[in-house]
Order: sequence, then C-alpha cells, then structure tokens
Amino acid sequence: MAVWLSASTGAGVELLGVALEEHLGQDTVRGVVRLAADRGRLRARLFELGAVRQETPDGEGGWEIELEIPEARLQRLCQREGLDRSQAFPLVRPMAAPYNPPLS
Repeated sequence: MAVWLSASTGAGVELLGVALEEHLGQDTVRGVVRLAADRGRLRARLFELGAVRQETPDGEGGWEIELEIPEARLQRLCQREGLDRSQAFPLVRPMAAPYNPPLS
C-alpha cells in the first residue's frame, strides 16, 4: 500500500494513520482480561506499554483491564516476565476491532 504525504502542508497524515492502523492492527489482541491483586507489576508494565484502554476494579482487589496490544509485543512481555501467555492473559471477553470506514 502506498500513501502520499506532504511535508509542507501535512496532507495525507490522517490517511497514513488509517493505513498503519489497518496494516498493524491485524495481529492485535483486543479484549478484557482479569488480573488478580498480586499482578500489580504486570499491570504496571501494561500501562507502560500503552496497552490499557480502560481499567475497572474487580471488587476482589484485582482489575478488569480493557487491553489493546500487538500480539508480538504481548509475546515479548510474557517472555520477559516468564509468563505463559494463555494463562497470564485469558480474555474475559473480546473487544470488537475499531471501525475503519472504507476509503473513498
């Protein structure tokens, strides 16, 4: 895919953002995960990575976190933290992918 940009006027920057989101968003994990209270370090890392879209206390000292993160970045996080990805991030419920209207 090609996107033309103008450095002087900024024309095309919005289209570039849409194109990047479409291209990179294909392998993105979107969903709500539940983290127990003893997972504070992991929660902090998710915030550092900009993966947390919304957070709600679960009433038991933990959190329900609306997560959006590239799969590759999530895999690297799990490797660094010594976590099994499927056990550390079981999706409570998936989120819909963002709506990207067709370009006209």
